[in-house]
Amino acid sequence: MKLKVTITGPKVHDVDCRFFLTSMAMAGGIRMFEAYNAIGKGGQQVHVFVDGEEESVKAYCDQVQSSCPALAEVSGIAIEGCDRDVMKIGEYAQFYSTVILNKFIQRVEESTSGP
Repeated sequence: MKLKVTITGPKVHDVDCRFFLTSMAMAGGIRMFEAYNAIGKGGQQVHVFVDGEEESVKAYCDQVQSSCPALAEVSGIAIEGCDRDVMKIGEYAQFYSTVILNKFIQRVEESTSGP
């Protein structure tokens, strides 16, 4: 079962939302997963793509609808079918680690560059 979950709100970026969603997917046995930040109607968005056993995907979506990171401000969650290929969760975890490392490096460079 393939689904796209769109989480929208004034604050869903930079609050560990993608890490939170990835951790839930791993714990729930989701083997195919991706999550990306975007800007859309209603403000910030996180687009999540999941593919897996119907029972696991439905349980994951239920969990997404009932919990979010403490600092997130969510105004809506939309779930719809999708046809796109979804990467393996381990590959996504490697990609996301690179994203986080790049953010860290930029912050270190900014803090050490001085006036």
